[in-house]
Amino acid sequence: MEGWVIYNGHMASHAFLQFPKAIQQAAAQYDISIELVANDAVVNSVDANGHDIHALNGLSKPSFVIFHDKDIALARQLEYAGIPVYNNANCIERCDNKVIMYQKLAEHHVTIPKTLIAPKVFTGAKLLHFEHYLQIASSLNYPFVVKEGFGSFGEQVYLVHHEKSIWIL
Repeated sequence: MEGWVIYNGHMASHAFLQFPKAIQQAAAQYDISIELVANDAVVNSVDANGHDIHALNGLSKPSFVIFHDKDIALARQLEYAGIPVYNNANCIERCDNKVIMYQKLAEHHVTIPKTLIAPKVFTGAKLLHFEHYLQIASSLNYPFVVKEGFGSFGEQVYLVHHEKSIWIL
């Protein structure tokens, strides 16, 4: 049995590769061969004949993939090619978008803190009605946490101590 751990090729720091390497070492104890494959080293293509994937380093298609990235299109392409993917594309998509993630957790009655979902604001757009956010904030107790819909590794997370700190988000 041969598998891949796919990681983001643009984030290949020592810290980021610890999990893929740990999976590779654990699998070796069970005679499972795992190759670490950067997402940018996999070509995925579609045409009238369907879906295809291949690794640029000549590796044969894996029996399974452990996906340690957010490249949803690649995860889905691997699934279309009939390769089991853990975490699958739907899981990655739901967990990457914090709004969808909290909605799914609530749907399944998982205990979560009260979460207020703000309207979508596009990057670079000017907030025309900032007072709406102040009204939302007044319904919470300080301090509280603001999270952007997307972000990883503690980025895009802000601790708001008082009303003045909302203005600098």
